Amino acid sequence: MRKFLVISVLALTAAVALGAQDLVPGPGKPVADGVVAAGEYALVRELSGMKLHLSLSADGKTLGVGLVAPTKGWVAVGLGSRVMDGAFMVLAFDAGGKPSVSEQRGAGRSHSPLTGSVLGASAVKEAGESTTLEFSVPLSGLVAGGKLGLVLAYGTADNFTSRHAARVGAELGVKP
Repeated sequence: MRKFLVISVLALTAAVALGAQDLVPGPGKPVADGVVAAGEYALVRELSGMKLHLSLSADGKTLGVGLVAPTKGWVAVGLGSRVMDGAFMVLAFDAGGKPSVSEQRGAGRSHSPLTGSVLGASAVKEAGESTTLEFSVPLSGLVAGGKLGLVLAYGTADNFTSRHAARVGAELGVKP
């Protein structure tokens, strides 16, 4: 019960923190290379020990995402929901220089691979004690009522099935 309460409080805090600024189209174009450079993304927030980086393309149609997590295991970003259920999810890990990226759909407390791909570009890289995931994705269908739901997580193993070590849900205003 206590663990659930802590996660719920973190999710609520994250929603308030991200809601303070809307994501708007900008001139920058992040490069999905597994390395987040200074100034590469328009919006940067720290949530539950993870750094989330977001940018919206100049035409407002493409979302650039970067997530840096304190793990040598998997990292994940879910879009379109503050929880796994119904979220479009990108899960990734770098096992000894062999990157793996999977697009999945959350269903209840689980997820499964999509049959097709919607990512424009993606990369994952482990360096030191952290793993970085970067990708671009069409924004269409991910925003509801001007809000983008997000769920971020990471685990300690190099696979797509082990339980998360940390997770947080958030919401952000988007003005494409």
